[in-house]
Amino acid sequence: MDLYIGFDVSLASTAMCGLSEKGKLVKETSAPSEPEDLVKMLNALPGRVVAVGLE
Repeated sequence: MDLYIGFDVSLASTAMCGLSEKGKLVKETSAPSEPEDLVKMLNALPGRVVAVGLE
């Protein structure tokens, strides 16, 4: 499944929303704004990330 990811980034934490190619919400979560935590968040998704947007 192809996934489209939106990140809302702040200094302390990053919120993430993942949508399927059909626009269905797959996952909504947040994590500390540290590279390791963001990679763990993406690796836990059930599919292939094809696009990322930042806000």
